Amino acid sequence: MSEQEMVTGTIKLVAKKIDAEKVSKGILEEKGLLTSCSDSFVNTLTEKCYEEYVVISDDLYEVESKQLDPYEFFEIIKVADGEYNFAASFYNGGTCLSELLEKANLEESQ
Repeated sequence: MSEQEMVTGTIKLVAKKIDAEKVSKGILEEKGLLTSCSDSFVNTLTEKCYEEYVVISDDLYEVESKQLDPYEFFEIIKVADGEYNFAASFYNGGTCLSELLEKANLEESQ
């Protein structure tokens, strides 16, 4: 059944197109997922580990993600002294943005 999702994360370049097959083969070997019938190691990797690896513009990226509550979410990240980025999802019948920001623990923000 389909449902609303909210995900935050980071993608990190693992290999440019020219090295993607070799790097993908190594990752598959490390994970014990290498098969002799693999026609494309990149395709095999992104099919078997689709939540961990993705191809964007022919380059291979590793995905680090975190599932969040799509109906009530608040994250604040320190980007510089006295400056923070935030993302919020909330029901506006129960709170407001200023209340969420007032409750934020800026000391724990990364």
